[in-house]
Amino acid sequence: MNKERLKDWLIFIVGSLSFVKFRVIGTFALGEILVLLCSLFIPLTLFTKNRNVRNLFLMSFVWLLGVILSNFWNEIPPEDNLKGIFNVLLLVSLIPFVFWALYDKPQRWIYFYFGFALSTLYNFYFQKTFTSDFSYTVWFVYGHYPLAMFLAGYSYYKGKHLLSYAIIMAFGVWSLFNMSRNIFLVQSLAVIILYYLNKYAVGTDILKLNFNYRIFRIFLSLLVGLFIVAQTYEKMASSGVLGIDAKKKYILQKESSIGLASGRGDFLVALYLIQKHPVFGYGSYAKDKEKMAYKFKQSHGMNLYDEEYDKTDMLPGHSYLLGGWLFAGILGFIFFLYVLIKLWKFFQSRAFVYDFKLLGFEMYLLLAFLWDIFFSPFSDRINFVFFLVFLFIIQEKFEQSQLQTS
Repeated sequence: MNKERLKDWLIFIVGSLSFVKFRVIGTFALGEILVLLCSLFIPLTLFTKNRNVRNLFLMSFVWLLGVILSNFWNEIPPEDNLKGIFNVLLLVSLIPFVFWALYDKPQRWIYFYFGFALSTLYNFYFQKTFTSDFSYTVWFVYGHYPLAMFLAGYSYYKGKHLLSYAIIMAFGVWSLFNMSRNIFLVQSLAVIILYYLNKYAVGTDILKLNFNYRIFRIFLSLLVGLFIVAQTYEKMASSGVLGIDAKKKYILQKESSIGLASGRGDFLVALYLIQKHPVFGYGSYAKDKEKMAYKFKQSHGMNLYDEEYDKTDMLPGHSYLLGGWLFAGILGFIFFLYVLIKLWKFFQSRAFVYDFKLLGFEMYLLLAFLWDIFFSPFSDRINFVFFLVFLFIIQEKFEQSQLQTS
């Protein structure tokens, strides 16, 4: 077996261990430990050759500084202080290895993501604990979501575009019946984007098109798609087609003072809390000692029960952007805003044309990634770093190819 195949297998193994979790002060993955061990034998400064990866590394220290200052200002207990600091330090330490793993062959990321999908299944079936039928149903969907995206992305990679769309849309429809309408929304939009990109790219040099106009067309399509998806969900949920639990959830949200937006209640609570402490936030793993989240939800007629909140009494951080701001102050927000801007620039630069076979993977995960940045708690360092570095390497190779042809 040559060195390249050994590297492929190593990345697959890292992915396969990336959701096998254990606790030592904070939560770690075996895949992260393997990465740290392997980092002893690789050139640690190799990543500095890529501008975007180098900047990601430097911006991570901006986030780290925010964590340190926020924890000091809010007098966070030592254990939570260490957990918050090591969370960012571990993310930083992953970057050199991930770049080394992908810089010569960005398609190798597929091996990682296949392992990651299998690891997520393992975590759900053998490590996850559930306190209610509702939590089991929700986590059942998310436990299988990466595998669905892998199968759809790989089908696209092999040129089977219709099969790819069918897989991801079937999973999206199925998720509607299991309390997770955002997957249906996100992946419906991903399919719309893929359809347009394929329509305009086939037999045409997409680099010569008026891309701003095309983006506008896509944006209008997204708005129409969003409206259709929202109306579809509302009719199906209110009529009971999606089941009694989905109907109860729909009625509860509809009757709140902010309507269906209460489904993203933690996002709204976070906005409310941030305006009270916009500079330093509340510190790592900050507890809701004054029951501010509860009072805000109560005043807006929102669901007062939240399993994670009731169990930990921790402030809601269901957004990379706002969670970073809540727990690390304005510097945490700046880091995730930087990531958001880089994702937009990747799309705007048309770097996805570097390898059209990867377009399915890129769009399915990019849309899911954007949803997480706005509406999910940050808890998955290794997949976060792998996907960003994967996109940054593709963008660099695309830019180099443009220079060679100009």
